[in-house]
Amino acid sequence: MKLVLSEEEEEPLDWLFDHLDLVWIEHPVVEKVLMGVLDAHANHQKPQAPAIIRQCNHPEAASFITEAITEARSIPSRERQYEELLRRLRDRFIDKEMLRQRSRLQSLDDNSKEQHEALTQIMSLRQARSQPLSPLAGT
Repeated sequence: MKLVLSEEEEEPLDWLFDHLDLVWIEHPVVEKVLMGVLDAHANHQKPQAPAIIRQCNHPEAASFITEAITEARSIPSRERQYEELLRRLRDRFIDKEMLRQRSRLQSLDDNSKEQHEALTQIMSLRQARSQPLSPLAGT
């Protein structure tokens, strides 16, 4: 979160939000904070912690943001870290979805239409996981 909240330039955030699918974010507070950063970025404003805290209206968001922006460590190779972070989020989401589809397969009849759809979905997910990150449709 420090990576996003401390970003000074618009271009890295452009890349981040062009490639980030919020469905990959599991934690609801992190999602709210990212939405606040995205809203500020969409208005060509630097994300401001107090405004995002007010927008989130959640005590956990306030402590989370405060901790992230007051941490003293520097962040080297920001662009590479953005890419690695998004790839991990995407891959974790895909892995969980593949596991869900595999579990679903166990309850389906052999050679059923649903079984075929689940297998097709698993193959599609496996293929997606092997691909480099790309901008999301509509960005």
